[in-house]
Amino acid sequence: MAYIFFALSFLLANAHAVYLEKTNINDLKQSRIAYYPGSFDPLHYGHTDVVKTILSKGLADYVLIYALPNSDDSKKRTPFSIRFAMLESLYAHHPKVLVTKLMPADMQDKLQPLFHHAKFSVVLGSDIVNTYINTNQYDAIWMQGLSIRHTHPNHATTSTGAIMAIPAEQVIAFNREADDLSFLKGIYKGRPVVLLTAKDFAGLSSTQTRFCARQGDSLSDMVPPEVAKIIRENRLYQE
Repeated sequence: MAYIFFALSFLLANAHAVYLEKTNINDLKQSRIAYYPGSFDPLHYGHTDVVKTILSKGLADYVLIYALPNSDDSKKRTPFSIRFAMLESLYAHHPKVLVTKLMPADMQDKLQPLFHHAKFSVVLGSDIVNTYINTNQYDAIWMQGLSIRHTHPNHATTSTGAIMAIPAEQVIAFNREADDLSFLKGIYKGRPVVLLTAKDFAGLSSTQTRFCARQGDSLSDMVPPEVAKIIRENRLYQE
């Protein structure tokens, strides 16, 4: 009985260890961390399948799933707090998924002690890969881990800050339905690529999910129940 009580107390004490801001950063040294940035507007089964695949294939020890800030007005994203709540509803207690409310500069400050003691990958969908394959607009800062606070303070809370915050050594790229990234020949933006194909939800997108929500269609095959509840309670995507 004493052992059971101790084990339960230990689990409860560590229940929030996956919140990056509450994590002892030394516990992540020598880890492989897959950084998965995105709007997650909403978080759907395609996203959760990516996280599950990365972990099940042993491509990373942890996935840091990161909702981009509301700094890009052209995107008209759902407020960050609601999108983060979607992530939190699924991953708050997952032992291998990190979530955080930290903005890019603060996140970088938290992770900086790991830059020479952990291996970072960046997770991209084939749509993002194809969008930026023929442009070098962001190459100088893309996943370089350049100091935001000291050299780019204007990006402390922006999506651009999020793409420069982490020094990624590798790209984990997921083919969407009808996409083919074999032309990359194992390299993207100077990083080696691990190329995967999402099987069950390769055709699912946030745009499609928002459209179905707006039409009043069932989302049961698109988003987890926890996310559907948040969409319903906040009356998202109605206009």
